[in-house]
Amino acid sequence: MNRTHVSARAAPLPGDLVELPGGDIEAFGTFVSAMLRSVAEYQLEGDAAAQLFNWFRKVLVNFQQGKRTTWLTMLWAMYWDAEGQRPLLDQASQRVLRQPRADPNEFDAARAVRLRLMVAERTTETERNTQ
Repeated sequence: MNRTHVSARAAPLPGDLVELPGGDIEAFGTFVSAMLRSVAEYQLEGDAAAQLFNWFRKVLVNFQQGKRTTWLTMLWAMYWDAEGQRPLLDQASQRVLRQPRADPNEFDAARAVRLRLMVAERTTETERNTQ
């Protein structure tokens, strides 16, 4: 598999180098999916989970002057589908939408999360009202 080395200095994680799949969105999706299963398995929560999500975001934005920013929407969608990650996305989406220079792909992903959260909230409210 073709791998791209990304300096950990671009985003604060321990270690000198981190390997991410290079050039293949399917390989990246598999990588993130496996990581999200591990997050649930090891019950990584709060600041640690947020740091991991933010690290992925920074890597995608900074990789070869934004060559992988289109992958941000997949990253956000995979986190949406992952168990227990919606509070993290709630906070992250609010921050992104306040940034005037946010990457357009990430802005769209954050906006989609806000809309999904609003729909989920209204659905829950409607269900409570009909009971």
